[in-house]
Amino acid sequence: MSAQGGQSQVIGSGASAVGPPPPLRAREWAVLGAGTLVGAVLLLLRLGEQPFWDDEALTAFFGRSIARTGKPTALYGENLNSERNGLELFPDLTDRVFPQVCFYVTAASFKLFGVSTFTGRVPHALLGLATIPAVFWAADRWFRDRRLALAAACVLAIWVPFLLFARQCRYYAAVMLLATILWGLYPDISLRRWKRLALVCLAMLLMFHSHYFLTIAFVLALGTLALAERDWRKLAALAVGGVFLAACVLPWYLWFQANRHPDTQDYAFPNADPRSAARLVYLLLCAVNRFNVGQLLFVPIGLAVLVWGWRRHRVWRGAFLRLVGLLAFLTVFTAILFPLEGRADWTPERFVDIRYLSSAVPLFCACMTVIAAQLFRWNRVAGGLVMAAFAATDVPALRLGDITYRQFNRLASPINAKVDLPFRSYLADYLVELAWGQDSVYGRVLRFLEERAQPGDTILTCPRYHSQPILFYLGDRLRVCGMLEETESHILPANRHRIAPHVYRTDFAPKWIVSTIGTLDSPAFDRTIRRLAARYRTHHLEIWVGHLTRPELGRRMFRPVYPPDPGQQVVVYERVDSPTPAAEL
Repeated sequence: MSAQGGQSQVIGSGASAVGPPPPLRAREWAVLGAGTLVGAVLLLLRLGEQPFWDDEALTAFFGRSIARTGKPTALYGENLNSERNGLELFPDLTDRVFPQVCFYVTAASFKLFGVSTFTGRVPHALLGLATIPAVFWAADRWFRDRRLALAAACVLAIWVPFLLFARQCRYYAAVMLLATILWGLYPDISLRRWKRLALVCLAMLLMFHSHYFLTIAFVLALGTLALAERDWRKLAALAVGGVFLAACVLPWYLWFQANRHPDTQDYAFPNADPRSAARLVYLLLCAVNRFNVGQLLFVPIGLAVLVWGWRRHRVWRGAFLRLVGLLAFLTVFTAILFPLEGRADWTPERFVDIRYLSSAVPLFCACMTVIAAQLFRWNRVAGGLVMAAFAATDVPALRLGDITYRQFNRLASPINAKVDLPFRSYLADYLVELAWGQDSVYGRVLRFLEERAQPGDTILTCPRYHSQPILFYLGDRLRVCGMLEETESHILPANRHRIAPHVYRTDFAPKWIVSTIGTLDSPAFDRTIRRLAARYRTHHLEIWVGHLTRPELGRRMFRPVYPPDPGQQVVVYERVDSPTPAAEL
């Protein structure tokens, strides 16, 4: 074996020195098929029951626009779907800033099967389902151990963080599948294998238009791994792939620059926060944000036990070192991604949204499964406990911020009660909620507005309750003004000279306000309304802020009408008196 090949064995996969894996036997096909079937049930059951949450509704909105008009137009009824006052829109009112793959995947489903919540989610769930056999294929090529690869695929099929990502009408499933394909292709890539290189280039291009920064970080991390292996053939192949990607992206980038709004660059490509790399220790293996002690200690303890077993038994050396190489890759991927995605206005708790690390979910699952499976080979009790802890509880698993396992029963609501228990079963909660179903905050609010709101009514949504689901489901009959933040509004675009005149209005008369509880009585709401009125030079803003924050004045313009239980997280307010003269504001 050459020195180069030997180095590849120590740090990386070493697959190129061994040759392709043997074909699957009937028993292995049966295990893989059973795992994929279980994953299909867990992914597809009750898929359309809960309405879209905010980001999903955004994807579905533009998917529906593409299905109807052929382009991602932001106009729908009397509403303009813009999260930055038109900043991300082109002159023809189309959105070109967000990566488009998830829009077009959703549009294809809507075109073929009609517009519904289920048809919006099902193509992404199928991409997630394809990730299960893809993980088996990639892990088999990487670890050279058929049983470990089967275990990784079967655990992924029941791993709740993966299931929650894959069930959503977003880019998560696409980047998980494409990242897994790149991982599986990596061991054998070279300039001589042009078919494999072509697949790498195609996967990189599709992944880039699924999420820009994820792709950049992932490819750079692969290049770093090839450099550490001193495998110049892989490095050259990745460089060619990067050149191909740049050549394909350059025309799009020049077109984007020629048509974008002057301030769009700051929104689409924010300044990186160099301090972000300092928090790498808190996001070990790009697996979690907000570690707890159990999560933080799981990986090093597991690796320490594996090192002890390796030294004692003198077996599994190659697979162990390849595991270390994969863990190193994930760490480098995280370190590269943080400065790309960091934003100076993020608090430590929101340091890097775990959704941006979704492409590493299958790889992380494979790593943890390999650790637990090898422990099981040496000690079945210890290995079984570790495997159960990883696959079914929140001790070592991903904590997904807004998309936690509690999110499943309200798959459409980022507003949920955080339950931070030291030991709780992800899988049991998932199965219970899958079997009996759960209502959601968004579902209840949407049903209420559908029954009570009249065509032409204006709905104002406040911070922390996003307006995208209302806009998607009810935007054809209602006017929606979203977020009540200085930078975000659906019907009051700031760059008014670029927006169709019939869309822009200096006055709006909200009939309903959808808000988190207590928002209407808070000084922050008072300040937001005043800033909103000043920003848009509103001549007649039908909210008298004093009546909202000082009830002693004797009357209110709005009263809570839903829900009857004051302990609910979201409250709908209805205007109950005549508009307040502008002079009184």
